[in-house]
Amino acid sequence: MKNTSGISPGGREGDAPSSFRMRQQHCTQRGEAGHQGNEKVLRARLSDAAYFFQEDLKVPLEKRVEQLRKVVFQAKLGTSYEKMERFRSLASFFAERVDPKLRETVERVCFLCRPTL
Repeated sequence: MKNTSGISPGGREGDAPSSFRMRQQHCTQRGEAGHQGNEKVLRARLSDAAYFFQEDLKVPLEKRVEQLRKVVFQAKLGTSYEKMERFRSLASFFAERVDPKLRETVERVCFLCRPTL
């Protein structure tokens, strides 16, 4: 939001924002009406985000992984599923050398990270 609309979180770094700062592109006499308009836009965006987040929770990530088989990553490189498998294989290779106890966890993370994008 802060890149496109001039809205950025307020409060201390690392804390959940308790307020928001809004930048107006043109300093006119908008006053309270401008503030209310920005607040309305922000509420709508947060409402949309909450809705899509709740919708995403309805389908487990494991089921979303199978959908990657239908998504072409790049014509010559295959599907997003194949890309995830290559990434998982590479990460497993390094995990085995760094700490073999982490290999299984690293593979699981690689398996689930792609469908979240």
